[in-house]
Amino acid sequence: MAMGTLSSLGFNSGVLTQETLDKLKQADEDSQIGFYTNKIETNTTKQKDLAEIKTKLLTFQTAVSSLADATAFQKRKVNASVTGDSAAASLSVSDGVSLQNINVSVTQLAQKDVFQSEGFSNRTDRVLANVKDASGNAVTSTKFTLVQDGKTYTINVGQNDTYEDFANKINDATGGKIVAKIVNTGEEPNPYRFTISSSETGTKNTISFVDGIRDTGTGATGYTTEAGASELLASLGWNLNKTDASGNTITNDKLEAGKGFSIQDDPDPANAKYYISHAQNSIFTLDGVKMQRSS
Repeated sequence: MAMGTLSSLGFNSGVLTQETLDKLKQADEDSQIGFYTNKIETNTTKQKDLAEIKTKLLTFQTAVSSLADATAFQKRKVNASVTGDSAAASLSVSDGVSLQNINVSVTQLAQKDVFQSEGFSNRTDRVLANVKDASGNAVTSTKFTLVQDGKTYTINVGQNDTYEDFANKINDATGGKIVAKIVNTGEEPNPYRFTISSSETGTKNTISFVDGIRDTGTGATGYTTEAGASELLASLGWNLNKTDASGNTITNDKLEAGKGFSIQDDPDPANAKYYISHAQNSIFTLDGVKMQRSS
């Protein structure tokens, strides 16, 4: 009886190479764990989709919940019909205000107080260069007071102070409530002018002057006059008006706290040379009711 032979395939046979073994191993792994890997990937995708749906539902819920608030249906917008180039007033209404038409008529706009000086040749000129006292002596230093809204600000002027220094001292002393600056008007031979103005509109921001400083002595009232102060102000064109409505002279020592003097100029700003804009409130009517505001 003939017997068959059984041989094995090995590496030497050239059939079971390392590449073949790796493929067999990968196929075995895929058949056993590939199913679970696919399930995990599918579940991860579902979780991401569910999270996105949840976020969108929350956003939608928030939007819908606002409809339960009755004020959502009572909000109002302002539609202004304005005559002219620009609106003189801004309007706003609160939630829940009933529909209505409001007529606003503006008869006067709010303005700032503005003063300008005589012209000078250069912004670095010294303020006291040509200032002399009543005896004809050169003024080397002096002090004066600016008054606004019941508050007083002392301004010290030294011999070497330029107009730029002068502006900085006023701005620093008043904390910007009164704004001093130098403007170039282009008018030769003295193109520069020194200006001061209130930073805000309204009559409460009116600026006045005192050619002295507040007397702080025991029981003292009024102001102590400073030598050279009135001459300095006059050199700018700002001669003080020290008379009351009856024409009586008001002296510095009798001047009330928080009060000052205006300057002598045409009362009409259109014709004035130095006091070129007077602080004033806005005046308007709201459905016929007359009102005033500082702005």
